[in-house]
Amino acid sequence: MSVVGMVVGGTLAGVTLIGVIESQTDGPGQSPANVSEPVIDYGTAP
Repeated sequence: MSVVGMVVGGTLAGVTLIGVIESQTDGPGQSPANVSEPVIDYGTAP
């Protein structure tokens, strides 16, 4: 039983890790910032 649990747990951890990595390395449309052209928004003046 423990071998099956290790396989299932390892698979789940791998899929989760891949999802996190892909979400952090999406294209510019999905990323929160652009390293090439940083934009600093300090808000608007009243």
